[in-house]
Amino acid sequence: MATLLSNQSQKTQTQPYPTDQQVKYLHLEAEVDILLQRITALMQRKQVFSCSSTISSDSQAQIDLS
Repeated sequence: MATLLSNQSQKTQTQPYPTDQQVKYLHLEAEVDILLQRITALMQRKQVFSCSSTISSDSQAQIDLS
């Protein structure tokens, strides 16, 4: 068991990819995170707009009934 743990710690200390590739990966990961945040924000805006238009149409229907 101790041998297994020491082998795993040695594997984690070595870099599986060259540094420049790791940097590119981190940049891509950051870009994906930004894009996901933008998508989430757009979806939230769409949901708010959808809710506000539903409320607006309900209000208009109540005004028409009066």
